[in-house]
Amino acid sequence: MARIVAILVILFAAPSAVADDRALRKAGPELPPAKEGYSYPECYCTDSDGRRVEVGGFACLTIGSRQVTSRCTKARNLVIWRHQQEGCAPGV
Repeated sequence: MARIVAILVILFAAPSAVADDRALRKAGPELPPAKEGYSYPECYCTDSDGRRVEVGGFACLTIGSRQVTSRCTKARNLVIWRHQQEGCAPGV
């Protein structure tokens, strides 16, 4: 009986933990200042032509035969491209 109660508590607590994790990913973690003598590594993405794009920046990527506008973002400890729209806007 105690196991059933424990399982039910875990099942009902899990959705709120997932929602908290989603909110954290949207907001992005705030990094504390680096310790004296240390620094955080540079984080950036590279577009289809090999150009550097800073985190938060947009680029027109060529994937196979199609072009998409994507944004350079961070996910956990990685930088990734997030698809924004099909096609490329002028100036991106």
